[in-house]
Amino acid sequence: MKLPTLNFRCVTVFTPILSIFFLSHFFLAEAQGPPPETGTVILTHPHKKTTSTKALFTFSSTKTGTFECKIDSGSYADCRSPVRYGGLSAGPHTFSVESRDAFGSKDLKPAVYTWTVTSEPDTGTTQLLEEDYLLLMP
Repeated sequence: MKLPTLNFRCVTVFTPILSIFFLSHFFLAEAQGPPPETGTVILTHPHKKTTSTKALFTFSSTKTGTFECKIDSGSYADCRSPVRYGGLSAGPHTFSVESRDAFGSKDLKPAVYTWTVTSEPDTGTTQLLEEDYLLLMP
């Protein structure tokens, strides 16, 4: 994540009061470049392909504040890490989380994770039969 560049400039203000001029100096900091898109990261999540109808997510943010989460096409709701979901149907799912700081500003882009719940075990893995396992024992 790239942080914005700060430019500083001095502003001088002349204030006349009763024929006396007061000179004030202010330093302004201006950010240049795009702000970070997200300060939120998903730390733990389900496997990309799983038979489990439950999901557990943990997440963190560089912002101090609150989180809002949503799953699939639902709407965002307040949440805290960890968050658990159950009763998920077979098929693709998407989890999104965004942070909101004390001033109410949200991430420009939420942290997103997609995975698929399958109704059958992944056939791409080798499953050892009980007799195969016994043959491997010394």
